[in-house]
Amino acid sequence: MAKKRIAIPVCKKCGEEAPADLKDKCSCGCANWEVKYSEEWAYGLVCPECGELLLPAGRRLPDEGEVRVLLPEDFAVRNTHNNTCRCCGTSLWAPSCKPRDDRILFYDTGKKKGKWKKISHFSNRAQKGRKTVWVMRNRERLYLKQNKITEEEVEEMDEYGPRRYSLTRFIKKQMKGYFDLAIFDEVQEYKAGGSAQGYSMADLICASRWQLALTGTIAGGYASDLFYTLYRLDPKRMKSKGYLYGSKGERRFIEKYGTVETVYELDEDIQFHSMSHGKAVVPFRCLPGISVMIFIDFLMDTALFLDLSDLSRYLPHLYEYVRFVPLEPEIRCEYVRIRHELKDTMKEDKKEKVLMGSYLQFSLSYTDMPYKRGSILSPVTGDIVAEPADFSELIAEGKLLNKERELVEIICKEQEEGRNCFIYCEYTGGDDAVTYRLKEVVEKNCNLAYNEVTVMESSNPPAVEREEWMHQKAMEGTRVFISNAKCVATGLDFAFHYLGKDYNYPTIIFFQTGYDMIKIWQASRRHYRLNQTMECRTYYIVSENTLQPDVVEMIANKEAATSAIQGQFSSEGLTAMARGLDPRVALAQSVAEQSEAKKRGLQQMMDVINIRNNQGKEAEEYREAPIFSELTGMQKAVRADDLTANLESMDGVSFLEFLGFAENTGDETEVEEKIVELPQEHINYEQEGYTKKSETDLLSLLGII
Repeated sequence: MAKKRIAIPVCKKCGEEAPADLKDKCSCGCANWEVKYSEEWAYGLVCPECGELLLPAGRRLPDEGEVRVLLPEDFAVRNTHNNTCRCCGTSLWAPSCKPRDDRILFYDTGKKKGKWKKISHFSNRAQKGRKTVWVMRNRERLYLKQNKITEEEVEEMDEYGPRRYSLTRFIKKQMKGYFDLAIFDEVQEYKAGGSAQGYSMADLICASRWQLALTGTIAGGYASDLFYTLYRLDPKRMKSKGYLYGSKGERRFIEKYGTVETVYELDEDIQFHSMSHGKAVVPFRCLPGISVMIFIDFLMDTALFLDLSDLSRYLPHLYEYVRFVPLEPEIRCEYVRIRHELKDTMKEDKKEKVLMGSYLQFSLSYTDMPYKRGSILSPVTGDIVAEPADFSELIAEGKLLNKERELVEIICKEQEEGRNCFIYCEYTGGDDAVTYRLKEVVEKNCNLAYNEVTVMESSNPPAVEREEWMHQKAMEGTRVFISNAKCVATGLDFAFHYLGKDYNYPTIIFFQTGYDMIKIWQASRRHYRLNQTMECRTYYIVSENTLQPDVVEMIANKEAATSAIQGQFSSEGLTAMARGLDPRVALAQSVAEQSEAKKRGLQQMMDVINIRNNQGKEAEEYREAPIFSELTGMQKAVRADDLTANLESMDGVSFLEFLGFAENTGDETEVEEKIVELPQEHINYEQEGYTKKSETDLLSLLGII
């Protein structure tokens, strides 16, 4: 902390202020900067490298008004403003890791504590979620006062984090070009520019000669979903079209292939002949909408789109239905009242726009659980904004809500046909969770035993054990699963073979629906697999006069738009691609009133999707799709786990005999031959065109030999 004159980086050639990113060039083409001191003095933090006052990085200084200098309270979390020094570009953050050797001879336990410490507190005044921040010692109370945080909600955290190093980064540095092919499954998960998964994908691309990206949902309705994926897979083409890697290139990409929104504040004294639009309040915002030109420019010669019907024409039919359920009069009145209160609060105070999340969550979940709801608090002030009424009497003594009654009717009908079901709920945690209520309703009203209805929680079992857990529950007799759609969106099949028996869940019921198109689309196809032999049905249960039908319509529009990119063109898809409206804004602007015409329109949309899903399918019996070895005639490779399948039942003596180390087994040469021959069964090296890599190359890189 020091009081000094403010230093501003300027161009050595023309004297213009340096751009926000010092790596960029000045408008005159020069890239050399010098420090110019202003007449203004200020008090704040100084750079440990150049000694100048720290100014917000990532943006130019304001033309008018006082220049803001960074204080310790501005370093609570890492962001673009405090990441680097504005004058010299030095990074202001470093990993906080425990010393490698903490033994008493090498680590001074009485060492003076650092200037910073880590604490945790609620993310907002509504006390939903927690965040971890850094505060300077002896200035904790000032930070708490500025953010209106009480000392009771503060928890001190361990300032040391784990010492980690990315495995893919090691592969990139030490094994560049070592692998022939890198396969990226569910590549839509790596679309973010700054995510760890995205960086790992880029590292593995550098270590491989060819790349194969696999996905069932190439985009979620936004042009930005494809920018970083295309740049990592085909950087040469992206550069040839003039796109730089980073936010600037992403913006240019979205402006050409997507939809951009810029909000301006009109100046009252603006002249009509002026070319200015006023002050930009929101300079850049990406909205849903993708141009079909992205298919022509990037995907036509590099992508192969396959539908399940391309792999087998004997798949069963797939049907999707929307069931409209009338809302109870008392619930509808309370639903409308709370929505109006929340809307009025957001209109009166611009700061209360952060209520949008609570507003949408209430609008989509209250009618499914109009009881045991707490007050809705303001994230800004913590005050009570609205208090929904409690309608516990509607479910007392075994009563059912209209939507629950519709769910029971569907399950009973499916059970009569011998069809198992999978129920999706969007809100499965916190006070608005309905999963265990639905479990109780289904058990009592569908004549199912306790073990025949199972709830799959998000945290239990873990994701890596979820498939095995589901198979075991199915073997134990589960006929109805209840889960969040995100838990099963990837990696799980609802038609499977386990321990000599086939299990099938061909009916999916969306009791609640979110507006994440990628997750909803993937979850809605979990039953429609190549080994499916039964007709597949997907039900969407929505309450009338709520936002729920709007969510289903929005998902259908996004599906039509993304299908157009994937080669399935239609007038509905091209129309949806041209629309540019944020889904949260679209839901907030909805009046939540459905006319008969709108209901018919939504059902007609589902009918169009059903026709497209079943187009070209002949009324023939199911035939099992041929596997790779049957199509190509190539010998099936032996899997590594097949080789070790019998090892689990071996005792110590048998295992030694298996390796050739038992007594009186012969000379050492025979033993070595058995050990060397064992792993080579994994791969058929005699296949034409295969080149075996030297195992010593990898061992030498790892420092083993």
